Amino acid sequence: MVICDLERTLGENSQQRQKTLESRERLELLQSELSCLQRIHKDNMKEITERGVCITKLQAASELLRRQEGDDTRTQLSKLNERARELQEELRRKEEEWRQRENEQKLKYEKQHEEAEERGRQEQQKREEEWVRKVDEERKTHAQAVGQLAKKADVLKSESAVSRKQVERQQKELSGSRQKEEALLSEAEAKMESLRGGLGALFERRMEEKEEINNHLTEELNTARLKMKEREEDVVGLRATQDSLKGTLALKEKHTQQLLHDNTQLKESLSSLQSKLQTTSETLDQTRKSLDTEQQQIQKQLHHANKARKHLQQELTHARHTAEKKIQKREMKTCALAKQLSECQEELLQKDMALEELCEEREELRAKMEDRSRECVHLHQTKERLEADLALSHEKIHTSHLEVRSRDQFILQLRAEMKTAEQKHQREQEPVAVLEGEVRHLKHKVRGHHEEKFQLIEKVRDIERLVDQKEKEQQQLHEQLHDGQQQVETFKGKLKKQEVETELLHEQLRGASLQAQEQKETAAIFRQKYTAAMEKVHRVQGQVEHLEEELQYSQHQLRDSKLATDSVREELAEMEQRYQEKVNQWENSQEALDQLTDELQANQHLLRESQQKEDHLKGLIGSMQEQKDALKQQKLMLECDLKLFQQSHSHSDEEYVHQLKHHQQLQKRCTEQVESLARCEKAILQMKSELERQAQDKVCLKRSLLASHHTHVIDRSQLEQEAIHLKNEVTRVELELADTQKVHVALLRQSEEELKEARREVEVQREETQRLQEEILKEEEKRRSAIREKQSLSACVRQLSREMEELRSKQQVTEEELAARAEEARRMEGCLNEGKLAEGKIRSVAVRLESEVLELKRNLQQAVDHKLEAEREKQEAQEQLKETLIGKENLRCESQLVLTNVNRWISEQRSFSCYYRASNESLSAQMKAQNKMLLILTEEKAHLQGANNTLKAEVKRLKETVDKKQRDMERFKARIRDQGIRQDDRTLEKQGCVAQNLSKMEDMQTRLRSNLEAVGMLNQQLTSLSRENKQLHRQLEEENSKRRQVALPPPPPSQQSSSVHLPPPPPPPLGLDTVTGDIDGILTQTKARESSIQSKKMALGVICASRR
Repeated sequence: MVICDLERTLGENSQQRQKTLESRERLELLQSELSCLQRIHKDNMKEITERGVCITKLQAASELLRRQEGDDTRTQLSKLNERARELQEELRRKEEEWRQRENEQKLKYEKQHEEAEERGRQEQQKREEEWVRKVDEERKTHAQAVGQLAKKADVLKSESAVSRKQVERQQKELSGSRQKEEALLSEAEAKMESLRGGLGALFERRMEEKEEINNHLTEELNTARLKMKEREEDVVGLRATQDSLKGTLALKEKHTQQLLHDNTQLKESLSSLQSKLQTTSETLDQTRKSLDTEQQQIQKQLHHANKARKHLQQELTHARHTAEKKIQKREMKTCALAKQLSECQEELLQKDMALEELCEEREELRAKMEDRSRECVHLHQTKERLEADLALSHEKIHTSHLEVRSRDQFILQLRAEMKTAEQKHQREQEPVAVLEGEVRHLKHKVRGHHEEKFQLIEKVRDIERLVDQKEKEQQQLHEQLHDGQQQVETFKGKLKKQEVETELLHEQLRGASLQAQEQKETAAIFRQKYTAAMEKVHRVQGQVEHLEEELQYSQHQLRDSKLATDSVREELAEMEQRYQEKVNQWENSQEALDQLTDELQANQHLLRESQQKEDHLKGLIGSMQEQKDALKQQKLMLECDLKLFQQSHSHSDEEYVHQLKHHQQLQKRCTEQVESLARCEKAILQMKSELERQAQDKVCLKRSLLASHHTHVIDRSQLEQEAIHLKNEVTRVELELADTQKVHVALLRQSEEELKEARREVEVQREETQRLQEEILKEEEKRRSAIREKQSLSACVRQLSREMEELRSKQQVTEEELAARAEEARRMEGCLNEGKLAEGKIRSVAVRLESEVLELKRNLQQAVDHKLEAEREKQEAQEQLKETLIGKENLRCESQLVLTNVNRWISEQRSFSCYYRASNESLSAQMKAQNKMLLILTEEKAHLQGANNTLKAEVKRLKETVDKKQRDMERFKARIRDQGIRQDDRTLEKQGCVAQNLSKMEDMQTRLRSNLEAVGMLNQQLTSLSRENKQLHRQLEEENSKRRQVALPPPPPSQQSSSVHLPPPPPPPLGLDTVTGDIDGILTQTKARESSIQSKKMALGVICASRR
């Protein structure tokens, strides 16, 4: 029966193996199909909508497969590890093929990149040639304008002679205004020098940081060139995006609208991503709950299995107690089993080592695949950045050429205007030169007057000496007075002409002031445009920062999802390990069942041997009874012989006594034999009871083995179902994570493209600001040159004023001389009354000159007052500037603090690349602020009065922007806090789950170790028991040989009577006693050994329980 059962079990095992092979083939086909689906899934990155349908179809197919296969797949999962190995080898091969393809694509991409660079260079050369042509044309037009201006200058030179007197009056006002402008220019130059020093330092820092970034980018390029295989489609998409970006960059306003629309789209995508993340988190929570329930079920099953194992151990101990008495013929089987056990253990160790190596290789391959996927993503990002930088560079060059053309035209216009102003200034200088010539002529005349004075003194002396010649001299004086009146009339005509010229100059100044106001208005318009552009830049920067923050948040979410996938994969690995452990336990239980079946067979064999022994003992009992009957017959024969002998012979008393003693001895022997027969009967009864008990134990063991086998099969099927369910869930989670990762990658690409566009605009606006700064510097140089010319003119005017003062002093001297002459004329004669009239006229002229001097003083005071008011306005504007600068610095500090806090929080979860971006952004913000400062300073130099209004408007705008930024920052902080709280909760839950899993794994490991140690102890005990069985077998063989010797039949009684009349000597009486004594000793030894084995088993059970 046992052999039939074994054959059935072998047939079932062979059928199961065939089923497992078939399931392996099915799994191979399924895995090949899955690999094809994964390839299709990777190739179709952009078709997200179709993926969902495919995923749903795959899930439905997997559910159908689960329902259809059911129990078949449960039995097949035990041998999937071999298929995994084959798949790993195939993966290695595919990786090698993948590397070869990557190298080929690298070469293609490098060739394409070189061709694109050559095309870009050619386009740059063409643009530069066009720019040179346009510059030459502009120069030609400029030369023509210069010729026209020269003609106009010749016309204006004729008009400049009229404006000399007006220039003299306005020189003082100009000197005051020049002093003011010089002070302002000195302060502005100091500020500009300080700002230039700061800008130089910042530029050096930026250059260093850019060099570091370039080094980092070169490293990334070197790494990127190794893995650019599957990116041709992305390159095509990026080129299409480049074309679209070039079209969008043509119009800034449209681009701002597109950015707003993109922001809304990003917000919607963020909301969708958040919803997806919530769904993924809910699915993860559900999976965790299901895993917890499954773990609890597994624990319950393990507890039930432990109880069953304990029950089996108890039954085994009971069976061993019953079967150890009959371990005589188990030596061969135990030795064979020990050898098989050692071989199986060696094979198990080898398989375990191989499994561990394969698991390690699988983990390494997974880590490598993950690293390669990360590197691919990183390389894709770097590639996109580089391509965006190339597109930016091309677009910047194009925009820079366009802007250079527009700015060159504007510069030419400004130059033409400056040249017209210079020509006007030259025209104004020409009347000044004419006035200087007139002043020189007047000096010559004054010298002539001095000479005439000396002559008059000599004449007065001659008149005193020569009274006779008075009449002649009076006539000469009359002529001189007439000449003086004519000169006064000529001076009056000249003064009238100069007044007319001054009026013309005033009109020209009014026209110039109107032109200056128009220029101021145009400058204000340009400033407003610049401020609007800067506001747009700030908005774009805010949008860029917001997009970067969203990028960081999405990257953080991607990392969290990757960590979740890693944790799920680790849990899968743990579940696979548990499954392998359960499979090993099942194999061990199968081995235990095989051992129990072998023990049952051995017990059956022992029962047969015991039955044979019983039959042998029955035969011995029959032989003993026959001996007893024979002895009784001998006794009767002897008694008859004695009677006959007594009757026939008369023996002596000694012989009679001897015969009586012999008779008594024979009676004792008979009684001893009877007692031994009773003992044998008792032993037979005991053996029968033991055989019955062993049969009952055998039936109980069979039932318990069947029950344990059934429970083990049920547990195994449940575990296989759970493993299948877990694997399916893991595949589903991996697919969902892949979908989320793809969506994240697409969103990241969109956000990165938008960031690149915003950065391009920012860089274009930076270039515009730099160009404006250069133009401002040029204008400042022109202003400095004009100031120098003004200084030279002021020096000339000062010299003229000094000469005028000298003329006035000389005029006073002449007046005194004329008064002296009038007194002399009065003394002389009444003809000198006409001289008095001339003197009155001269005095009226002097009064007029003095009134003009008073008017000039009043003008000077007014100019001083204007200067003081301008200084006050300047101080107020400077204070307002300081306040605005302080507010801006505070805002910068606050924004920098917020940015540093955010960057710190992000830097704990990200790499240093974000820090470099934040530093670049802060540097760009500082550069923009400094550019604003420079523009404000230039505006202050040009227009101090209009600065107050502009500053007030800017302050209001800045306050509004600050309020908006503070609100945005508060919202962002609230979001960050909520997300941080959620992430902390998730991390805590994950840590708790991980800790629970680790504790469970440690418990399982400790239990496995204790079980292995118990198995080792049992193996040692089995070896010791086999040795003891050998010894007992030898002792039993010796005892059997002795019994055979004792059981030999005695000689027939006829021979004894014929040979000797007395009865023959009986067999040695100590044979059976010795045999029974030996048997009792053996039984006592076996009982002592059984008690020692039981004590050892109890100790082992206590140790196992304590370890559990």
